[in-house]
Amino acid sequence: MTRVLTLNLQHGVLGGTGTVATAEELTDALAPLRTDAPDVLALQEVDRGQRRSHGLDQAAVVADALDLPHVRFAAALGGQLGRTRSARRAAQRSGNHPGPAYGVAIASRYPVVAAFVRPLPGLHTLLPRPLLHRFRLTAADEPRVLLGTVLATPAGRLAVACTHLSTVPPIAFLQLRQVLAAVGSLGVPALVCGDLNLRALPVQALSRRWRRAEALTFPVVRPDRQIDHLLLDPGSAPGTLTAVSSLPLGVSDHRGLAAELRL
Repeated sequence: MTRVLTLNLQHGVLGGTGTVATAEELTDALAPLRTDAPDVLALQEVDRGQRRSHGLDQAAVVADALDLPHVRFAAALGGQLGRTRSARRAAQRSGNHPGPAYGVAIASRYPVVAAFVRPLPGLHTLLPRPLLHRFRLTAADEPRVLLGTVLATPAGRLAVACTHLSTVPPIAFLQLRQVLAAVGSLGVPALVCGDLNLRALPVQALSRRWRRAEALTFPVVRPDRQIDHLLLDPGSAPGTLTAVSSLPLGVSDHRGLAAELRL
């Protein structure tokens, strides 16, 4: 059994105050997870070296708090991020970005034997920048990436992918199609985690052969929809996602989505 959790971290915004967490506050916010800590954690909206989040490597802070020694990060946006849409730009290099960045991460108790990063198509790649700004689509459809890993778990190799899809539903639908195709073709059981910005029905339509963890995840207080998802393709194994739970934490405007993966 492998415990898995996906969480949109919202770059460490504390729910009680609306301020961005220090390293100590971020660690304290995750304290409820320590009793049954996840073996695999997928994070979205993660800052690295950003002034707005005290220059922290947030993926490393979270991984240390939960004793997860193996961490991979993929940058979607590069440079120092401001509050305006004009301050957001695609990272010059995805993966283990050398400077300030913002993206997704995977932290694991198990060794990472392979990893890859794939930029996902979006309006920012299809439309000229003036048109994006004219219709205020720059932030809504900021660059998105897929971070994929293959983990050496006690039950065998497991592909785990993390992504944060567009807030423009048709684009998110196309991105999810690519994500499932990429991860499902690796030849091992596969788990897709993340804030897909899609509700249950479109996700079900694309992932009919995948197992899906079902729980409301947004907003964190009185959630009324599921946009955070765990999808399992067990391959030839009789895999399941059980003990699904939606976890309100002291950080983020999303709940964490947790499950036990059995292969």
